[in-house]
Amino acid sequence: MLKQPNKFQALLAPQQNSSLLDNFIHLSLAAVFLALLAPAEIIASAQECTSCHNSSFNQPTSTFQSGLGKWKDEQCTGCHSEINKIAKQFDSKNPSRLSQMIPLSFQKLARLKNHPLSYTQALAHPLQQDENRQKYDPWELYKFVLRPTSDRPVMPAYPNLSVAEFSKIFGLQKTNTKPENSDLKVRIVLKGAKLFRSKGCVNCHSSNGQGPRELGLSRFNATYIKAYATGETKENKLAVDRMMPDIPLLTEDAEAIHSWLTSERVRVEQNVDTTVAKLSPLADRLTETEELALSKFLFSGSFVRDAACVHCHSTLPRAKAIFEGTGKSLMIYIKSGGAKTFWERLATRAVEEEHGIVSSKPGMPMASRAVDKSLLDAVGKWVRHGCRISKQELLCKNQIL
Repeated sequence: MLKQPNKFQALLAPQQNSSLLDNFIHLSLAAVFLALLAPAEIIASAQECTSCHNSSFNQPTSTFQSGLGKWKDEQCTGCHSEINKIAKQFDSKNPSRLSQMIPLSFQKLARLKNHPLSYTQALAHPLQQDENRQKYDPWELYKFVLRPTSDRPVMPAYPNLSVAEFSKIFGLQKTNTKPENSDLKVRIVLKGAKLFRSKGCVNCHSSNGQGPRELGLSRFNATYIKAYATGETKENKLAVDRMMPDIPLLTEDAEAIHSWLTSERVRVEQNVDTTVAKLSPLADRLTETEELALSKFLFSGSFVRDAACVHCHSTLPRAKAIFEGTGKSLMIYIKSGGAKTFWERLATRAVEEEHGIVSSKPGMPMASRAVDKSLLDAVGKWVRHGCRISKQELLCKNQIL
């Protein structure tokens, strides 16, 4: 278990019989005190959390003359909320004035009508208990924060977040080690795998299903898995459109399923990292005309917009420190030694998308789909042969890929 640390009890520990205060909204209130006690990078991570997990971002604070909302949030939530609202009301036969003002095609707006942009439905209190029931396995939640799961991650990964930092942000402390692999553990895992199939979970909770993928379910503890499956949680009782049927589970069955989920996550993590370690760009070369066209696309600003780089590199300090969300800044990054990393992280994102989990060194774009394979292959060839930007100049000719 992860237990409350002594050092931050006064600030973050919940009062008796109250809901947990180790959630992000309360961290924003305690930030000034944490600043006196915790390193700056811990505060930055906590502030990133509150940019989405915050109840104050539900409505714009006012309205611009254009009719678009003016949001308190300067990062993703406000912009995405406005676009989703416009997309929901979009009529291709009679497009509204607002739909013509935003920099999105009518085709894109039509798609967003049924598939809205992310970052607008994050839980304000993600660690709040379900009635008197803890939802999360703290150690698995920590692993989820390091490497989120999903074909299309809806939150950034925090691969460098240490256990100590996680403990301070969440008001939790890891005191145990991972359980040893034993014959009993193996039998429980195998039982869980069988139950996941026989109970029908795999029909929805898989890469081809409509529910959350199985890899992300490991962050919920066995008690909550049992309660949710049997329809006993507060969420179940309030839901009006629950698609999942009630599934009877014994406590030991839920524990076995949770053991399999955590084991499966480890297996897939290892597969992803092994695949990423073997990535290599194609050896053949683009024509000079193709190289110049690609460099123009990369550095004109079109790439950072179309590939959604701007989502993080224009808003989050840790991303902006690498390069800002402009083509010019990307060029400087590649020229200063980032060419190899640039291609590797684009290629890593394709592997993550295939497996449904983030790599130990996250791919890019972190908050969107992988770039098209033809573009990925072209970037690999371009980097391998020196990053041509003109007939005379190679941007990264001294960088070995």
